Amino acid sequence: TKSVVFTNIHQCLTSDWKFISERPVCLSVDKGFTSVKIYDRDHCGTSPLMGPAIIQAYDTTIVVPHDAVATAKPDGTIIITIS
Repeated sequence: TKSVVFTNIHQCLTSDWKFISERPVCLSVDKGFTSVKIYDRDHCGTSPLMGPAIIQAYDTTIVVPHDAVATAKPDGTIIITIS
């Protein structure tokens, strides 16, 4: 298991991940496009977010792969655990 830590000045403002939209994204050349949910970075939640997903903000985009989980800390840090 590997963890990647993303830090950001943004704070987690709500208890749930704020869903923005869903769109086709190519996460693998072999698998082609898959439908991926997009979440707002400025309104991250406290529950784990299962991939595939994209967390976006005006200044950053975080891709959560198929076999990964994103967890947000109260200070705005996003930790992605890849299994």
